[in-house]
Amino acid sequence: MEKAAFSCLKENDIYPEAVAALASIDVKKEEPGLLALSEKLGVPFKTFSSEELLSVQGEFTSSSFVSKTVGVDNVCERSAVKAAENHTGIHFIQRKRGAEGVTTALVLGDWRIRFE
Repeated sequence: MEKAAFSCLKENDIYPEAVAALASIDVKKEEPGLLALSEKLGVPFKTFSSEELLSVQGEFTSSSFVSKTVGVDNVCERSAVKAAENHTGIHFIQRKRGAEGVTTALVLGDWRIRFE
């Protein structure tokens, strides 16, 4: 899990320190690899129900296998967007990509620092 995640970040020129959260479907909430990666990165691991993921608006790379397995056609892209929903200007850096048995997606939300 860690190797695939860091490879994904490196390929997209994203520093690990820039990661705000990991996200997936609630059936993965006890996944040891995701929990360990969340701890290593020092970020929350957010999980969402299939109903919550289905409510996310947008165009996603669907999978009939994933749909049959967990009841939603895409987990990685939908959960990435859902986790970033409090940001504006969300856009994909990387859509669904599978490597080494791990499927990843990256989104970026606009953020600003305000100095007073």
